[in-house]
Amino acid sequence: MEQNPVTLQALAQVMTSVGLSSTLILFFIWQAWKREERTNVESKNREAQWEAREAKVVDRLRDLEDFTRTTLIAINEKTSVALAQNTAVLRDSADTSRACAAAIQGVAIDLKNHHELALEIAKKMPLS
Repeated sequence: MEQNPVTLQALAQVMTSVGLSSTLILFFIWQAWKREERTNVESKNREAQWEAREAKVVDRLRDLEDFTRTTLIAINEKTSVALAQNTAVLRDSADTSRACAAAIQGVAIDLKNHHELALEIAKKMPLS
């Protein structure tokens, strides 16, 4: 059994072609895998950014709810008390102007404090 040199040459060419083809195929598979990996990382980063933004908005809304629940209700209660005191003073006292001025001054101070708090909370709110 003699081996034909043409057959060995053909075998060498087939091996070279298969090797190059498989190398090229492996390169494209590796490239697609890396691209997919990069896309997954980017999408996870995007999801994390969205979750962080959502958490900030939720926190700010909770702050706003707390402000509404505590501060605005307190302002309404104090205003009602001041109006009731004013009515009582108008009925019972001759020194109404001084009592009204004191009640209004107290409400004005409370409103100023609550306004400053509202501005602080509004600064934390997202622009868009």
